[in-house]
Amino acid sequence: MSRPRPLILTIVSCLALSVIAVASTAQAERELSIDEGYFEILDEEGNILTATGLVVSIDDIFIDSSNRSYRIESITEQKAQAKFLSVVELPKIDSEPAAGVVGWFKGLVGLADKDPSGGGEYLAQDRSRPIAIYCTHSDESYVPTSGTASKEDTHGDVYQVAEVLKANVEKSGGKAVLSYEQHHPHDGAAYERSRRTAMQLMREQPLALIDVHRDAVPAHVYEASVAGKNIAAVKLVVGRQNANSGANLEFAKYLKAVADKMYPGLVEGIFWGSGSYNQDLSPRSVLFEAGAHTNTLEQAKQGMQLMGEVLATAVYGATPDGQERAPEPRTGTTARTVFWVVVAVLVVGAIYLFVNEGGFEGIKKRVKSFTSKEMLGQSGDDSDENGSR
Repeated sequence: MSRPRPLILTIVSCLALSVIAVASTAQAERELSIDEGYFEILDEEGNILTATGLVVSIDDIFIDSSNRSYRIESITEQKAQAKFLSVVELPKIDSEPAAGVVGWFKGLVGLADKDPSGGGEYLAQDRSRPIAIYCTHSDESYVPTSGTASKEDTHGDVYQVAEVLKANVEKSGGKAVLSYEQHHPHDGAAYERSRRTAMQLMREQPLALIDVHRDAVPAHVYEASVAGKNIAAVKLVVGRQNANSGANLEFAKYLKAVADKMYPGLVEGIFWGSGSYNQDLSPRSVLFEAGAHTNTLEQAKQGMQLMGEVLATAVYGATPDGQERAPEPRTGTTARTVFWVVVAVLVVGAIYLFVNEGGFEGIKKRVKSFTSKEMLGQSGDDSDENGSR
């Protein structure tokens, strides 16, 4: 009997590995059904950090509302034991009075702060480019409002939440596009179907790609009072199994930093879990969990209204009237602001002289000539005054 040729074996092996990889990713992206319950993530003392309908895995990371990070070490049934790692330092949000001037000078001399995704500065991006929004689980709804957690034959409540996000990005001076494509049913292949939608949206060259969902946990996990409103908080979800994972995690951290400054308590936490969630398509792609099926639609809308402002501010540096955000004064920063302005002016001035005077020798001659003229001019003025007396 003839043996299979090595090339055929190689092809078969590659196909098998591809099938296993796809199945593994689909499993990681799978959410538990409401009947299956949900996962609880516990700290080392047994305190519940959060709950999620996502299927969690060993080494997943959760960053809580106080920016404490935990890594999942073991899972027993649907309880995930997590170990405290550290307090995460979120990106600093520059709110100095002269931040715009300083940023311009720093950019001019090559010292501008860049975002971790390599896409330039976060604030003040090109406002002609939109933020793209879609809903992978197009059936998701809110039981207290609609009487069901899933609308299989039409658009779920989640699209109304996505509409609020879009409207408030635009109200805050940005631009947004929302896809109404459906991806029924709510199963493990939903992300494969929604990938086509996400790729269509990427043709718009969006600055960010947002997938809006709702979770499937008890209402108290997301209930919050923020800015005087009874809202459903937002969990930011980033997949670990894609090429843009690191950049997307940094973008999620930046969103939380902005949210913590504008609306403390709005972001319930950041879950960095197994899966891709189609986030390989953009370095600024995040999944928003807008409350849970046990929260009301109105709570989810209220939370997403605030999140729309946060998203626009993070991406565009916008305000409701479309103008550049006027930063708030911050104690102890005036001296640092003046220092950067002075340094920038000196550096720009030195570069200008160097180019126009043909090098250091030219600069020395110009300075010597200027000094001599000033001294002679002063002497001449004194002579004229003496002569006229």
